[in-house]
Amino acid sequence: MGNFSQADIDKYPFLENHTIEDYWLDRGFTYENLAPIYAATTNFCFLTMIGVILLYILTWWTRRRMSLLKRLGDEPMNCWEKFSQDCKLGQEPSMNFISSTLINNDRAFVLIRVVIAIWSLTLTLNGWEGQRSLYFGSYFPMAACLTLYINFQRARIVEGFGKFTHFLNKVLSFLFNCQGALRLVVSISWWTQWLGICRYRDMTRPLHISAFWLTSKEYSPTVFMLVELLWFDTKVPIHGIFHPLIAGAWGTVQILIQRTDPPPQGLGSLERSPESLIVVAWGFQLGIAVIHVLLATFCVTKIWVFKKIPVIGERYRNREACIKIFHKRHELNKHLPPSMMQKRKTSVAKNYSNFGRQTHVRASIARKSTRVVSQ
Repeated sequence: MGNFSQADIDKYPFLENHTIEDYWLDRGFTYENLAPIYAATTNFCFLTMIGVILLYILTWWTRRRMSLLKRLGDEPMNCWEKFSQDCKLGQEPSMNFISSTLINNDRAFVLIRVVIAIWSLTLTLNGWEGQRSLYFGSYFPMAACLTLYINFQRARIVEGFGKFTHFLNKVLSFLFNCQGALRLVVSISWWTQWLGICRYRDMTRPLHISAFWLTSKEYSPTVFMLVELLWFDTKVPIHGIFHPLIAGAWGTVQILIQRTDPPPQGLGSLERSPESLIVVAWGFQLGIAVIHVLLATFCVTKIWVFKKIPVIGERYRNREACIKIFHKRHELNKHLPPSMMQKRKTSVAKNYSNFGRQTHVRASIARKSTRVVSQ
């Protein structure tokens, strides 16, 4: 059956003294083609990362050259300018938090965020898996903190939230787009053994935690994302596909070019079965793209259905209109002189200190009650 060359072993140390099983030999993973496939997979992941980084730079340069009126939406933009504006990090998810905590005073939204954050943090700490836990375990706790911050600091909406909050929201925007695709790919891979190609023995799980935590880690995050996606204006944008692609490519490259101890859950083990890792690496990249497109389609369909429902449709349109106003306010804050910004922070901000603490329905009921009492 041959053996690996010394050059292949120097580049991929885990191939040394490895014997390919008949299961994988029958599927064409021989000594002659395994190392070239590893090289092609590594190059593909590097090209993916370089392409996404270049795209980020091009869209940033396009936004930088756009006029203020175009960024405010008062002048028409061409297709590339619209795409570049949509690719800007930080638009999601804080605007959804604003619409829920400020516009409609959804206390249920805040409560759900806190419960999911605590449960997600507990799962992450009990089954810590290094870098993968940072991808998957950071979003919900950080999202809950930002939601509570906006809820208690409502006057900050006229100040543009500040630099730190903007940075935090950009991180959340990146993690939000990664959550659905990466989580579902890992879950589906375990539920179907990579569509029946791999075996459970070719995959790995952390064995130092109980079956209860393993089951919770596999199913609870999917439920969390379902709750997130079913909310009114929460949506996975199609252009957000670049975020999980670069995250998945970076994680795959790290696994391919160096040993990991222990290997990440849901991926093949370099020491036991490097053949399965080839299947997993390609399935991971393609699965991310397919699932992200399906999630984006689901969100578009969800919004279309919501708009057809009388009460929910009106509520969604109100939230969407307010979000556009918030976008304009944040963009204008970057161009206001310091004196004007100081004025907004002192006098104008006071008008927003209690903004949204009472919904339109409750406010109308309160006004009617006041008139009845006065009569």
